[in-house]
Amino acid sequence: MNVQYDIILMHTTKQRILYGYPLGAITVAILVYGDFLLYVFISIMSLILMKEFYQLTGLRTERRIVTMRRWGYCLGLMILFFVYSGRTQYLDLLIVAFIMIAMIHRLANFPRQKGDFLRELSISILGGIFIGFFMSYFFRLKDLGIELRWIGIMPYGNKWLEACPYIGTVIHNIGWSTGKSNPMSTGPNWLVLLPIIGSWGYDFSAFFTGRIFGAAKLAPFISPKKTVEGMIGGLIGCATANVLIAMFIGIDPRFYLFLFIVGLIMGTMCQLGDLGISTIKREAGAKDSASLIPGHGGLLDKCDGLLFVLPTAYYLIYFAYSFR
Repeated sequence: MNVQYDIILMHTTKQRILYGYPLGAITVAILVYGDFLLYVFISIMSLILMKEFYQLTGLRTERRIVTMRRWGYCLGLMILFFVYSGRTQYLDLLIVAFIMIAMIHRLANFPRQKGDFLRELSISILGGIFIGFFMSYFFRLKDLGIELRWIGIMPYGNKWLEACPYIGTVIHNIGWSTGKSNPMSTGPNWLVLLPIIGSWGYDFSAFFTGRIFGAAKLAPFISPKKTVEGMIGGLIGCATANVLIAMFIGIDPRFYLFLFIVGLIMGTMCQLGDLGISTIKREAGAKDSASLIPGHGGLLDKCDGLLFVLPTAYYLIYFAYSFR
């Protein structure tokens, strides 16, 4: 039985590496050098995340043009567009209009449509706001990174690429200039790497630490395989990843301790996000949100912690910058 389990574990780990690293490299390239492409990439990711979220929560997909599920897609995508284009002052209006139009639509179609409207409306709004708002922090972090460059905290390039001119030239040449501005004109968008590298550092460290040292169960009724030892290893991995990315980018060493502490908080939120989505999966009786990525499950399985880390990283850095 143990031999069979070890074989399955080795196969799963191999799939994680085979599919995870190439996808991770593409993601990092788009995050760092993308502008309009970043917006498209985040929008596509958000659509997939909302689709998996609505499937888990059981939101129906009747064969009609207008459904509550499609209302949720529109809400999430419009939130992303308003934040990306800098029109955040209209977000309140968007949510108010969404609820009013959805209820008026239900009122007009009440005699012909049966179902639990209150539940469908709640799930639709939650999915659109949860995914749309939280993913929009990629754009907020990008803008914050530009501000930090102006005052000299974030570098325009990095010392490692400057030491390898050929590699730096290649990376410079693959920078996309499609969109509202040329991303290369303000340098790479390094700050958006912080939550995703931190999340990867947490997942990687928690996975292997839990496999090797795991004994005490963290939340047995929600996620039986999670252990306290795995969480501790994940926190250290997330904090260490923050410092390593700061060293790679070329941030001043006096900020390393701050980034290490931020990493500990980010790691805690990463674990809470993972457990939060696991709760939904347990209620739905599903092991994974989907089977999109072999060895990883669905995109929501990979981004559950990241969704919590994104606003956490932004506000920790924003308030530290505001009250410096």
